[in-house]
Amino acid sequence: MHNDSARSPIGSQKGSVESPAPRRRMRRRKLHFARPDVGQAEFDAVQRVLQSGWLTSGPETQRFEEEFARAVGAKEAVAVNSCTAALHLALAGWNLGPDDAVIVPAITFTASAEIVEYSGSLPLIVDVNRDDYLMDAELLEQYIQSECRVSKKKGTPLVHRASGKTVRALIPVHIGGRPCDMRALQKLARKYKLKVLEDAAHAFPASYSGQQVGNIGHATAFSFYATKNLTTGEGGMLTTNDRRLAERVRRMRLHGIKGQTYGRKRWHYDVVEKGFKYNMPDMNAAIGRVQLARTEETLAARRRVH
Repeated sequence: MHNDSARSPIGSQKGSVESPAPRRRMRRRKLHFARPDVGQAEFDAVQRVLQSGWLTSGPETQRFEEEFARAVGAKEAVAVNSCTAALHLALAGWNLGPDDAVIVPAITFTASAEIVEYSGSLPLIVDVNRDDYLMDAELLEQYIQSECRVSKKKGTPLVHRASGKTVRALIPVHIGGRPCDMRALQKLARKYKLKVLEDAAHAFPASYSGQQVGNIGHATAFSFYATKNLTTGEGGMLTTNDRRLAERVRRMRLHGIKGQTYGRKRWHYDVVEKGFKYNMPDMNAAIGRVQLARTEETLAARRRVH
């Protein structure tokens, strides 16, 4: 910030000189961008996994999924290696492709739009509310009325005029842990037959109208990156009440292999569809289970700081 009075004296009286502006004292210690809140319990959990002999996706990952699903009130939770992976798998699970488009807010991390490109679909960037930076139902309706048309074709009611692509989904992003107005957005989604994929990278353990984020839209993607409220170092989770979607996402997260690696009683396995390498290792899941159990403690600490 510039202070012109520090450069030149002001005042109309002869001989008057303004005192120089006080210098700011420099901070001796730098503020960390985000220091992970981990302790002995997390160290012990990782050590137990290392001693178990099973390091990749296994019993810890399965337990983490079950515990996280209970925490957010969802029927299904699928652990993956990032929120980006969770978002991508949801769209892939819904078979989005080059003929489709997805509505994404203008204020978000690149992954929210990037994953739409993965499937060859078109991201439609819609402005957000300038007060809270969240996807806004009124602005969204204005965009739809201006840029889209309602198709007479059954099952594909909304078409983007400029591209001719069918609008299949919208991705509300809960910026800074503040949930979007999901009631209003879901009403629009039902009107235009859109899937709702919530980007909740910032939003554990947020709630909306008494309902946990993770149990509202058709699917919700969480991040457990090092800067997040619950961290596994790198990691993510997709929650949904759609069992068929969850089953497909579980296959696709590990190369489209039918059945999980852990607990398999034979070497033979079948690859039943195209998949990806998105699974979460047990070491990460073990950290996540400890962090999940500490949710109330770490939430209280953030509230004190706030």
